[in-house]
Amino acid sequence: MRQNRTKAGEENERSWLSLMLENIWLRMQLAFSGWRLRRRGIDPDTLAGMDELRRQHEEGLAKLKREGQRERLPD
Repeated sequence: MRQNRTKAGEENERSWLSLMLENIWLRMQLAFSGWRLRRRGIDPDTLAGMDELRRQHEEGLAKLKREGQRERLPD
């Protein structure tokens, strides 16, 4: 590498490196999320798996809504 780098060249290299690190971080998060879903028996790579995930999410929201309504009811 050259000793007398320009400031713009250093900034480009730094921004390239930060983009690479961010890309690696996001891919790791995606892989971990996929792994967690597969452990629960949901394959996120299929439409049926995504439908199952959506159904479970909607059930969870409905359960929270029911519990919230029970708390509001007078004794």
